[in-house]
Amino acid sequence: MVKDVEAGSAQAGQLIIYPQGTRVPPGVHKPYKVGSAVLYDQLGQDCVPAATNVGLFWPKKGILRKPGLAVVEFLPSIAAGTDQRTFLTRLEREVERASNALMAEAGFKVPPPHN
Repeated sequence: MVKDVEAGSAQAGQLIIYPQGTRVPPGVHKPYKVGSAVLYDQLGQDCVPAATNVGLFWPKKGILRKPGLAVVEFLPSIAAGTDQRTFLTRLEREVERASNALMAEAGFKVPPPHN
C-alpha cells in the first residue's frame, strides 16, 4: 500500500481509505488500523475525514438497498504534520462521533460507546 501511494504521489488526485480496513456495519465498532496513519504521515498532506450513514441504506453484504437519505459529511481537515498516534486517535473520535450523529438523525439507535 505504501509503495502504491509513492508511485501515485506525483499525480494529483485523492486517496479514499476505510481506516478500519473495510466497511463496517452500523453499530459495530472496529478499531482503526495504523495503515491510515502511516499513509497520512508518508503523504505529508492534510487529511479531510468523512462521516457517513450510508451503511444504513447500502449494507456491506447483500444486494438489497433500503430507502432513505444517505449522507456523507466532510469534517474539518487534520493538518499535515500531526504525529501518527494523535492523528489516529483524532480521526477515529471525530469520524465515529459524526457518523453516529448522522445515523441517529436517520432513526438508527446508536449503541452506547464502548470502553
